[in-house]
Amino acid sequence: MNKMLEILAERDPRYHPEAYRLVLQAMDRLREKWAKEGRRDFRAWEVMDAFREVALDQFGPMALMVLEEWGVRSSRDIGQLVFNLVEVGLLGKSPEDRIEDFNEGFDFEEAFRKPFLAENEE
Repeated sequence: MNKMLEILAERDPRYHPEAYRLVLQAMDRLREKWAKEGRRDFRAWEVMDAFREVALDQFGPMALMVLEEWGVRSSRDIGQLVFNLVEVGLLGKSPEDRIEDFNEGFDFEEAFRKPFLAENEE
């Protein structure tokens, strides 16, 4: 797996291999959440939300800085990571899945910085 993530990072040098690992962890979280229903296909907003949760869980107030260092600065970047993983067979997609579905995601500043601001800083 590590070698495949390194190959992906070489193919698309905008993203650090660990950014791909974070997407895979987000997908694992979604699979666990929906395992009882047997659901395997997820919408872009669900993937983005799981990605946000995993990043906040792992990096807390440093999440935005870490993601920026890894080249992930927008929801579209999350989509690009997902579709790069699809391209090499590490993730699947349905025919209706489109990278454009990631264009209207969340604001990174609000998603990763706001949870840690004091009320008077908002």
